[in-house]
Amino acid sequence: MRWTGLAAAAIAISLCSCSILNSKGTPVDRYVLVVRPQADEATQVPLTLGIRPLYSARPYHVDMVYLDEGGKLSDYTGAQWAELPETVVTRALTDAFNATKRFKDVGNAADMARPDIILTGEVREFVEDRTVVPAEAVVEIYAASRYARDTALVWSGVSTARVPLDGSGAEALRKAMQEAVAQAVQEITQNTVASVKD
Repeated sequence: MRWTGLAAAAIAISLCSCSILNSKGTPVDRYVLVVRPQADEATQVPLTLGIRPLYSARPYHVDMVYLDEGGKLSDYTGAQWAELPETVVTRALTDAFNATKRFKDVGNAADMARPDIILTGEVREFVEDRTVVPAEAVVEIYAASRYARDTALVWSGVSTARVPLDGSGAEALRKAMQEAVAQAVQEITQNTVASVKD
């Protein structure tokens, strides 16, 4: 019985290790996005901002994808994002709002007792657009902020950023995507901060 259990464990481990490889059996490189959006400081208000984790549209997950003519989305071979796009964007928004010092507290809405304002959103595009020359990293984010008590809208809108790739390949996309995310997040942050009642 003991050897049967050990054999079963060995088989399970070997099966799990296979999932690290892609469908062709080759290793996958994972690319990290480090986003540092610019944010101007603003006069603080006695309000808290709770950010709910953003969602991503269905095609945009860990696989790095590019758009060709005819609206065809294809995966990069052997290349993925190290984190989900929605995770990267949610963190960037949190950092940007904290940097403005507009709110007395900014964090995950689920971790806060009763945020005064709640921000929700969706990552609608996170792709390399090869239908233009040069190819561009494209980020489109929808965000909406509402006062929690009366559900009045603070600000909502869609922010789109397009940054040309300097070269080609996954590393060029990573660099351009970092800048595109930073630009889109900066626009959302500025518009929301400017719309908050003093």
